[in-house]
Amino acid sequence: MRTTKQLQINHSLTARAVFILLVIFLLTFAANPHRPSAQTKTPAKAPQISQSTLREALKSSFGSALEAATTFNPFYLAGDFNGDGAQDILIVVRIKGPHSELAQDVKIYNPFERPKAVYPANPAANPTLALAIIHGSKPGWQTPPALENFLLFGGSPLLILNYGRVNGEPQDRKDLMELLRKRSTKYRADGWPPAAAKGDSIVLGTEATDSILYWNGKNYRWEEASGGE
Repeated sequence: MRTTKQLQINHSLTARAVFILLVIFLLTFAANPHRPSAQTKTPAKAPQISQSTLREALKSSFGSALEAATTFNPFYLAGDFNGDGAQDILIVVRIKGPHSELAQDVKIYNPFERPKAVYPANPAANPTLALAIIHGSKPGWQTPPALENFLLFGGSPLLILNYGRVNGEPQDRKDLMELLRKRSTKYRADGWPPAAAKGDSIVLGTEATDSILYWNGKNYRWEEASGGE
């Protein structure tokens, strides 16, 4: 049978060991208080697409009439715009060549304001920015042939289609558009993305407010945020 003195000694040793372990734990946590748990994962960044890949896609789908407006950041967005599960791409472009150099199957459309989009007769004298959209086939937009190709332009308040910004200050060419995924958890007070959007949408800045471009199953629709002028 253990004596009272032995029990007291054992109790003291146990308490001292617990205290030492507690001190070690506290010191370790203090040295690295933001250490992530084993299950914490850093969100993967979307892979960057090379300019050469984008140039090849433009030439394959649109001919030699367009060039990417690479001074904007970003100047392209990749997503599933028509909701068919295949990746599509939108590229901000400058119309540089005559209509004869544009691929015949390109659908020219003005979703912003009336009147109908009219291809510039002399692109050099009338610099025009546009949105070139490739609806990818099942493998995606990088694998030709594409399902559909759209060239969207016309009078609009969109900052990214303002040609004066091409050679402007860097801050005037940055963050003028962003991708809004169909199932995004980023809810907006104005109800974006619209219920009519079949896939991912594109948020585009204007001088007054934000606006949104989306595919409704037949063509691209453009809306300004409520309260826009």
